[in-house]
Amino acid sequence: ALVPAINVDAANDARSDVDTGYLSEKWRAGLGTGLGALNSIKSADIDADGEDELVFGNSQGYVHILDWNASAGAFSEEFQSVDMGGAVKGLEIAQIDDDPQLEIAIGYNWNSDSGKVKIIDGSSLLAEANWSSGVSWSHTQWTEGWPYGLAMGDLDGDNQTELGMSADRGFLWVVDTNTPEIYVGRDITSDEAEWYMDVGAKTGGSTLENTWGLTFGQFDDDEAMEVAIGSKQGWVAIFDGETEEMQWKMDMDGNNAADSLCYSMIAADLNGNGIDELVVPQQSKITVFIDGDRDVRVDDADVNSGYGLDNADLFGNDNEELIVADSSGNIRIMSLSGSSLTTHQEWNGGYPMNAGGGVTVSMNGHDNPWIIHGGDAGVLVAWEIPSQSQHSLVWKSESGSNGGQTLYSLEGGANYAVAMGNIDDDDNLEILVGAGGSGFGRVYAFDGKTYETDWVSPNLNKLPMGIAVGDLNNDGVNEIVVTTGIPGEPMVEEGNGGDGYLHIFERSGGGTFSQAFQSGNIDAALGVTIVELDGSTYPEIGIATGYLEIVDATSGTTDLHGEVRIWGYGGSSYSEEWSSGDLEQIVG
Repeated sequence: ALVPAINVDAANDARSDVDTGYLSEKWRAGLGTGLGALNSIKSADIDADGEDELVFGNSQGYVHILDWNASAGAFSEEFQSVDMGGAVKGLEIAQIDDDPQLEIAIGYNWNSDSGKVKIIDGSSLLAEANWSSGVSWSHTQWTEGWPYGLAMGDLDGDNQTELGMSADRGFLWVVDTNTPEIYVGRDITSDEAEWYMDVGAKTGGSTLENTWGLTFGQFDDDEAMEVAIGSKQGWVAIFDGETEEMQWKMDMDGNNAADSLCYSMIAADLNGNGIDELVVPQQSKITVFIDGDRDVRVDDADVNSGYGLDNADLFGNDNEELIVADSSGNIRIMSLSGSSLTTHQEWNGGYPMNAGGGVTVSMNGHDNPWIIHGGDAGVLVAWEIPSQSQHSLVWKSESGSNGGQTLYSLEGGANYAVAMGNIDDDDNLEILVGAGGSGFGRVYAFDGKTYETDWVSPNLNKLPMGIAVGDLNNDGVNEIVVTTGIPGEPMVEEGNGGDGYLHIFERSGGGTFSQAFQSGNIDAALGVTIVELDGSTYPEIGIATGYLEIVDATSGTTDLHGEVRIWGYGGSSYSEEWSSGDLEQIVG
């Protein structure tokens, strides 16, 4: 979720998938959630300035590009973010033309069951020729909806870059990146593509789904590259990049009734012999096909759903290491020696990656390699790797760890509460925003002029749903009032759920805030305001509450409940002064 600064201008008064459709922002907090899912996070010098940029997608449909700030030793936002309009889980970077900068291919779900791919310039972030507004992929009666398998490279040796795309329908498409279409229409049809292959018909004979494991690699010693593809059902196959001939196929689980989810595959030369290994992550293991040979492989069953993959020579020994991020948020550095796969380091990055792990390695701009990953909660984390046995946290998209840059994640997203008010001694207003996820929630306060973080609340254990700023006790210093709940959470028959709380934070003499009061359960508190209602010495706190009660889950019987509650300060403590009673409707 995004919290813009006070003045935000939308380019051409729109936020749509066109070249002018990303915001012209003065400042923003929040990078969204599901960062880098299915390996949609890359580190590369996209603008040819000699330093790596960090490019990643999120579940809200944005692609963010962070620039390296050498003087701060941290990433910052110098580029615009690009609004694609739907969840981004496909990302590939390559050189497709004669200019010095690289290009970024983005696969995203545009709406419903319609997906698009767009290629943008790495410097201007404008669409490349023939890719403006994104390109859809049309079969006779339907389109591809989730084009999350992307690969780019010169497949057939013609010195032209091809784009491979595979999505939810089980087909493999390959097009020329400069002229993907024959007919004008911003959709690629089967007769326009260089390749249009039903992968299921080539493998097990049945229809495949979610063929999101797509990579180009050099899996043998001929001149042509190969195309490797993996599917939800577990079928993996390699095809010659020039002749389209299938070289081999394999059902990874050996069971047509089981789903292995072979996504995010990569090609990596892990043994340094010039021929790539094929790395295939699955739900219950990771498999490395040595030199791309079906019959020479090694498994590691300790790696489950390791869909964040990258490869780099981390230690200068001419062999590439394999970096893996799994659904639990574990990060591994692995290497291949002969037919053995060794884990050198393993640690937890702090955030789960159930949306599909994403990890990348940044090799320039730093003294040592950085391993950078996203996660479900929307926080980016970077680890420095000084040796084969050491790692250390060096950067994070949160205050205190971001190198003094005004680049912040709002952990968990779910931003329902925003307020402005003066909470310190300067003349600037502060912007306050709530964020959270399952079982946690915080309020962040940013200076309205400098955008520095002034305060972060402790964990409130629920989502902040309302924020108000005002002087509740007439001491000349404003308090911060926060109400919490979870929208849509019902109260079940056992009485659990649908709860919420009132929190009041007061500023101490040192300028820091501490919690002065927390109420008991007042029901999910969906909104709050501070107002003088009765002409008394102190203003009142108005709170809107409500929830759905499940009376009988079997019959589906439910009741709605809601109240308006008035709280206030009585001279020494806070208490409820009035309630409307049950209005039998959710209020707020």
